[in-house]
Amino acid sequence: MKHPSVSIVLIVHNTAPWLNACLKSIAAQSFTDFDVVIVDVASNFETKRTLWRNARQLRRYRLITKLRNVGGAAAGNIGIREATGDYVFLMDSDDRLPPHAIGALHEAASRHSNDVTIGRSLSIVDGGVKTMRYRADLITWAKPLATTDLASHPELTMAPYYWGRLYRREMLLEQDVFMHPGRIFADRYFTCKALKASRRTEVISADCYYWRRDRGQDAESESITQRADSLLLMRDRVVGFAEVEALFHDPADAGILRYVRLSNLMRLFIHTRHLVDNEPTRRGLAEFVLPYARAFSLEEVASCDFLLARHKVQWYLIVNERWDDLLAFQQLAEPTPTEHAGRLHYGYHADIPGLPDELCTQYRYKIDPAEASYRPSTTPDGRGTVEVSARIPEGMAIEPLELLFKGSRPDRDLRAPLLDSRLERQSLSFSVGLPEGITPQAIPRLALAYICRGRYSTSPVVLSSPESAAATPADPHIAP
Repeated sequence: MKHPSVSIVLIVHNTAPWLNACLKSIAAQSFTDFDVVIVDVASNFETKRTLWRNARQLRRYRLITKLRNVGGAAAGNIGIREATGDYVFLMDSDDRLPPHAIGALHEAASRHSNDVTIGRSLSIVDGGVKTMRYRADLITWAKPLATTDLASHPELTMAPYYWGRLYRREMLLEQDVFMHPGRIFADRYFTCKALKASRRTEVISADCYYWRRDRGQDAESESITQRADSLLLMRDRVVGFAEVEALFHDPADAGILRYVRLSNLMRLFIHTRHLVDNEPTRRGLAEFVLPYARAFSLEEVASCDFLLARHKVQWYLIVNERWDDLLAFQQLAEPTPTEHAGRLHYGYHADIPGLPDELCTQYRYKIDPAEASYRPSTTPDGRGTVEVSARIPEGMAIEPLELLFKGSRPDRDLRAPLLDSRLERQSLSFSVGLPEGITPQAIPRLALAYICRGRYSTSPVVLSSPESAAATPADPHIAP
């Protein structure tokens, strides 16, 4: 039998409540030239029964069962080695795929011979599809791009997730790109090593993965990020950081290494913000977190574009072993910031004395709604486009990336990459190709997505629309 173009590696462990929905989303892919390598890691009976009953809806699959829980990293490695497709797509069995995910990734990967192709990811919370919680992760896939030089795009290393990406399998095998068995947070090392080995990496604009962030109230079914107060997880992160940073030891990688180190530090605060006041926590902070935090200078932390003010304050309290103040800081409500010279200043001094002033600031990443007008037009091939002229607040340095056509439900939102953009002082002009089903005369409410000083955010665009565009949207699910 001819080997498939893509092998989906599905890692299964005790995910019975969500497994059938996952399998259905795989079976519903518009692209069909794939097989599925299912690696079941010592799952409970209910999960195995769900798998046996529902795997048959897949066209081509192989089941590999491990009687011992070897961990997700080892399971992913097994799947990569057993895969026969030209490309490999890794997936967790409580997540879902949009219908065109594999097709969009494969089309880009095969057209340009990409080693790594990255799609966008969204979260599943309470059954709905929403934006990812950690907004900095969005920097990785915020802008469609293609590159043969990781050093010119270190932001690709920000999001650590192995899913939502298509990897050329031969590259993984030749460059020994695998996860460290036993490591809990194994995907950051894997993704960074793949990016470093990749001869060509492309980010596409399609949504390609729905990650289940909310798995209910059962503590046994929480994700590892939700169990953020565990000292084992804290130690695993710090050890993993050292492994990732070792990938970029060459002097030519100095710029990437600086970005990776600071983004590692930011991810560490996922744990410190969930601290509890007990002796094991303090011991863990002193043993695991303190040595890592002290590897950074005050200037390094204060000048980082994407660290929030609360991240910088936590870093300072850790390196000075002010554990009581650190624990108290977690309980503080975020004060209303004041703006100065394009940065936001937070008055944490009122509750936490002795903080360096520069650590209480962060680069501004929220702006008031821009005022804009637009002009619809049509390309020679019949596709609709919109030309937008916007006024933005004084002093804002923004890089427009795409338009978000806001739907009545998050999974109805449509994104369209910009065709071009021009920024002159407080005037921003850009044009955008409209998604299929949206005509130039049927423009819904828009939001402008942008990178602001290294941080992804969105802000509404208040449109002044011409009378000719006052028609009803073509898609009834898109809110006017």
